[in-house]
Amino acid sequence: DIFGYVLNAKNDNGIGQYLETIVNTVDFISPMVYPSHYSKGSFGYSYPNNFPYEVVTAALNDGLSRGVQEKNLRPFLQGFWHSSEDVRMNIKAAEDKGLDWIIWNNSSSYSLDYFSNINS
Repeated sequence: DIFGYVLNAKNDNGIGQYLETIVNTVDFISPMVYPSHYSKGSFGYSYPNNFPYEVVTAALNDGLSRGVQEKNLRPFLQGFWHSSEDVRMNIKAAEDKGLDWIIWNNSSSYSLDYFSNINS
């Protein structure tokens, strides 16, 4: 996995994760595109965590525009600090791009509601 902001960073932000190097080295990348991890103003949103669909979509668009192929992109999605509806919006954003995904929650506590009523 890599930090989500690596998809839109033009440098490594001091963490040693260069997107172009990574995608040419591994079979898959799983960027952590958690809306809560983006700073105020990211993608034009004062509070990115309040816009899960839009932020995940924007982050994935950045990666795809930089040469990451859909078949190699499997994002980690936010399964914490969000309502079930917000988690579903994370999932919908990935599925609307034709991507598989992974939900992450540090306590491994997942609600079945996350996976119902997803209308991709």
